[in-house]
Amino acid sequence: MLEAQVAWFKTTLIQMKNADVQTRALLLREALALPNVPLHHSEEERPKERPKEQPKERRGSGQTTLNGDLTHTRSLQKPPTERCKSVSSDDELETSTFVSADDQGRIGVFGPTSGLHNGLETSQLVGDPPEFVRNLLITNAVIQRQKEYELRNHADFDGVPPDLAMHLLDVHWNRQHHSFLLTYRPAFTRDWVSGGPYFSRFLLNAIFASGSKFSGRTEVRDDPSLAQTAGNRFLRRCQELFYLDSLLENPSIPTIVGLLHLGSVYVARGEMSKSWINTGLAIRMAFDLGLHLDTRVPDLYPEDVEIRRRAFWAAFISDKLQCLYFGRPVAIHLRDTHVSTELRDTMEELECWSPYIDSQCSTYPIQSPPPVPTFTISAFQQFCLLSNLMADIINHFYVVGAKPATPQITLQELDDALCGWYFNLPDCVAFQPWSTDKTTAHKLVTPNIMILHSTYHALIILLHRPFVSNSNLRAKSPPVNSWRACSTAASRITAIIERWKESFALYKAPYLLGYCAYVACTIHVRDAALHRGGQSHSMLTTTLSMLNEISSVNPALTRSEQLVRNLMAVNAITELSHPSPVASSNTVFDVDMEALIQMFPDPLDDQLVDLQVSSPNFSQASFLGSSSNTTVGLQCDDEVQPDGVSLE
Repeated sequence: MLEAQVAWFKTTLIQMKNADVQTRALLLREALALPNVPLHHSEEERPKERPKEQPKERRGSGQTTLNGDLTHTRSLQKPPTERCKSVSSDDELETSTFVSADDQGRIGVFGPTSGLHNGLETSQLVGDPPEFVRNLLITNAVIQRQKEYELRNHADFDGVPPDLAMHLLDVHWNRQHHSFLLTYRPAFTRDWVSGGPYFSRFLLNAIFASGSKFSGRTEVRDDPSLAQTAGNRFLRRCQELFYLDSLLENPSIPTIVGLLHLGSVYVARGEMSKSWINTGLAIRMAFDLGLHLDTRVPDLYPEDVEIRRRAFWAAFISDKLQCLYFGRPVAIHLRDTHVSTELRDTMEELECWSPYIDSQCSTYPIQSPPPVPTFTISAFQQFCLLSNLMADIINHFYVVGAKPATPQITLQELDDALCGWYFNLPDCVAFQPWSTDKTTAHKLVTPNIMILHSTYHALIILLHRPFVSNSNLRAKSPPVNSWRACSTAASRITAIIERWKESFALYKAPYLLGYCAYVACTIHVRDAALHRGGQSHSMLTTTLSMLNEISSVNPALTRSEQLVRNLMAVNAITELSHPSPVASSNTVFDVDMEALIQMFPDPLDDQLVDLQVSSPNFSQASFLGSSSNTTVGLQCDDEVQPDGVSLE
C-alpha cells in the first residue's frame, strides 16, 4: 500500500513538473481535493467570492504562526506591549475603500478624496483558501527551482557571458536575498525565460551590480586592479535602461526592486545622493502601484499578492535603514499602510544554507561551516516588525524638532516594545553568542539572522544614547541605566560580528553590519576613555579592526571608521596591539557618569570632531560630541535585567 502511494506521488510530481501553470494547479487541486484556485493570471473566470479565512490561532506570546508548527516562540520573560505588534494576517486588514477601477476595469489606488476614485463593489473582493494557496505557491517554487538549469541555455543575459551571469546570480541568492527577500525567485526565473511581467533587464543588471562587490572575479571590474570599480558596467547599464525602457512612465515591481537594489549598492559605495534618490523613486512607485495596501481584487492572484507583500516590506525596511544611515525623515509611515506580514510561500524557510564558494576563485578563507537552515521567512518577518520600532525611535528622537512631551515615559514605552520584540522572537532565529550556556553560545546561524540581531542591538543604543548626550532629555538623576543599556548593546554587537568573522569572514559582509559596528564603536570609545586598557578598550580595538575589514567591500564605511579614529585621537586613545578576547558582557557595571556626561557637550557633534582635531584651540576636555544621526537602542537580555531598564 505504501509503495503504491509513493509511486503515485512520484508520478504526480513528474506530471506537475512538466505541466504548464494551469494544468499544474489542476493536478495539485485533484491531489489535495481542494477548490480550484489559479496561481496567477489566466483566461479562466475567477470566482467572485470565497469564504473568509478564519483567524489564526495565537500563541500565548501573542505571535501569529505562519503554518502550524513552522515557528516556536521563545519563553516570554517580559510581557509584550502595544507597540510590539505580531505577524499580521489577512483578516486584520480592510482596504477596499482605497481601491478604484476605471471604465475599462483597470484597478488603481485612488482614495475617496481623489477625483479619479471609482469604488469597487464589495462583492468583487475575493479570498482564497489559505492552505491551498500556500501549498500551490510552495509547489510552484520547488518546481521553478528545479527548472533553473534551463536558464543557461534559454535566457537572455543582456550581453553578459552566461557563466558570469549565473555566478553573480548565485552570489545574490546566497547573500543579499535571504536578508530582504527583494526578488521573488520563482516568478523572476520563470518570467526571465517566458517574458512575463516579473522580470526586466533593468532588474537583472541591478542584481548583477549588487552582487559584483562580493565577487572575486576581475571580469566584473572596469579596472582589474581596482576592486572599487566592481559592478560599474552594470550600474551604467541600469542608467541606460531606465531611460531606454521608459521605466519612469511605466512603474512596475521589477523596477521598484531594481531601484531598491541600486539604493543599497550606492550607499555602500558612498554615493549617498544616488542611493537616496533611487530608494525614494522606488518608494513612490510602490505607492503608485498600491503596494502599501493589501487589496483583494479580481486582477490579483495568489502569486501577485505574495510578490506585492515582499516588495512592499523590502521597501519599508530599506526606507528605515536609509533614515538611520543619513539621519533623514522616514518616507513610509505605518499609519498610511495596510499590508500583512504573512507570507504564504515558505519554501525557503527550512532550506539549508552554506557560504557560496566560487570554483574559479581562491578557496574560502576559513573552513566552511556545516549547512544550516536559513529560516528566511521568520527572520524577514521579524525584521519587518523591528523596522516598525525603528521608525518609532526615529520619529520620537531623530527628526527635526523632535521634543517628546514626556521623554522618560516615551523611553520606557519604546524600551518595553523592543524588549517585547526580543523576547517574542521564535526560537529558530534566537541568537546569543555571549550566553553562559555553551549550547546557546555555540549555536550556528546564517548571516541574515546575525544581521537581524546586530540591528536590534544598534537600535538599543540609538534609543538610549540621547538620554546621556542630551541634557534636555536627561532626568534629574544620572542616566546610569541608559548608559548600561548602551554599553551592553555595544558589547553584544562586537560579539555578533566576531562570530560572523569566525564563521563566514568579513570581506563579504554587508554595509548594515559595518554600520552596526560603527554604532558600537561610538560607545566603546567613550567607555575606553574611562577605563583605559580594560575590556572596553579591547572591544574598541577589536570592533574597529572588524569595521576596517568590512569597509574593504563597502568603501563608504571608511568615513565612519575615520570618525571613530578621530574621536580616539582627541582623547589620546590608542589601539591595543594585543586586545584580549571579548568577554561576556554580563560584568559588573562601574562608570563615572559625571565624567561620561562631560563627553557629550551640547551641541558638539561627532561628525565635526575630524574638523576640530587639528585645531590648536580645540580642548580635549570637550571631546566626543553626540550625534543626532547615530542612534542606538535599548539592550534587554534574558540574562541581564529581565524586567527591562528602570528609568527611576
